[in-house]
Parts: sequence; C-alpha cells; structure tokens
Amino acid sequence: MDVDAKEESPSATPPPLDDQMWPWPQGESYDDLIVKRKLRQVMESVKGGDLDGAARDLDKLGPHLGDRKEILFHVGVVLKKLGREEALRRMLETARRLHPEDQHVATALTSLGM
Repeated sequence: MDVDAKEESPSATPPPLDDQMWPWPQGESYDDLIVKRKLRQVMESVKGGDLDGAARDLDKLGPHLGDRKEILFHVGVVLKKLGREEALRRMLETARRLHPEDQHVATALTSLGM
C-alpha cells in the first residue's frame, strides 16, 4: 500500500478557483430568467427542508451562474443553510477581492457576516 498516495474523496465543493467568484468551475452561462427560476427552486427546497435536493440542484446550477453579482447574497444564504461554510467564506473573499466596489458584493458581505 502506498502511504504517500492521496486519498481521493468526492467533495460537495470543488477546490477554490482564484479568478472566479463562485465555488463551481464556470461553464456556459444560463439566461437570467433560467438562473432566477432555478435559484428560486433551490431556495424553496431549502425552505421546505429538502436540503439534499437543494444541494443537488444548486450544484447543477452553480457552473452556469456567470458574472451575476446580484445573486451572490442568495447563493450565500443557500450555502450557509447547506452547511458549506468554507465554500461560503471562499466565495465571499473572492468576490470582495475581484469586485471591491460592487454594492451587491458589499451587501452580501455585510448580511452574511464577513
């Protein structure tokens, strides 16, 4: 057995991406209406107590958020409810670094306790 080999385990949150605000690698950005509808569904799942469903749906939506700073707070609330504190912290720190003057970022930082 190779004791130096790193054990790979699936992670709910991918490794940090220094040049991207979101905790997911970004692919093709969805249309605004699709993002808002799907994020609303995720938030309803959280509100209804279906955290597994919310996590699954958020992880499907995450790679398609694009540069929508206006939803940073809402995504942050969901991450917090899902117990993804480290992903939330990294997301907010990256958003602050990439968009220091943005009001949506400032609101998310203040409201989510950073």
